[in-house]
Amino acid sequence: MVVRLGRFLAEAKRFAGILAGAWIVGFSLNYFIVPNKIVDGGVTGIAILLHYLLNIPTGWLVLVLNIPIFILGLKKMGTRFLFLSIAGVVAVSSALEFTIGVRPVTQDLLLASIFGGLLTGIGMGIIFRSQGSMGGTDIIALIIKSRFNISVGQVLLAIDAIIFAVAAVLFKPELAMYAIIYMFVATRVVDFVQGGLGHSKAAIIISNHPDKIA
Repeated sequence: MVVRLGRFLAEAKRFAGILAGAWIVGFSLNYFIVPNKIVDGGVTGIAILLHYLLNIPTGWLVLVLNIPIFILGLKKMGTRFLFLSIAGVVAVSSALEFTIGVRPVTQDLLLASIFGGLLTGIGMGIIFRSQGSMGGTDIIALIIKSRFNISVGQVLLAIDAIIFAVAAVLFKPELAMYAIIYMFVATRVVDFVQGGLGHSKAAIIISNHPDKIA
């Protein structure tokens, strides 16, 4: 009974973290990124581009674009990871819809890129620490890695590069440059939230004189 209660509380804490992180991401996108036409990476970036082209709400686009990806990833990812990913995507989509009326705090693109990246990174870091995911291109990258032995990082970088290139053509190159700043800040903050301030380093020394070194 105690073990079951402990597992239930652990899962509840995990879902609470995913929801909290998703709402931070959604708020950040509507508060800093979307109003200033700064694109995000992955599916969210595609959703932002389509939002300006077709005038469809970003939250719905994020949800709809992820559906075929979840279907593709059903066999590869495992039901638990997929379920947590779906929870993250639904939470982000809901947050985007409920915060759609928020007025942007600034029209300064540099400030929006930096503070948007900071807030988005915090939200994503919380989601990842809760063993969740925002689905999207992460799942595509994992599928491609399993089939073609290409690293996840290379796939994500290629997808984001295409999205930023399209943004540069549709809007202007300057906005794509600010998007890169935003992504850089966000990824650094994600690492900080996940790893914290503590850093450990190990060194392996190969020598014929171990006693002298010691």
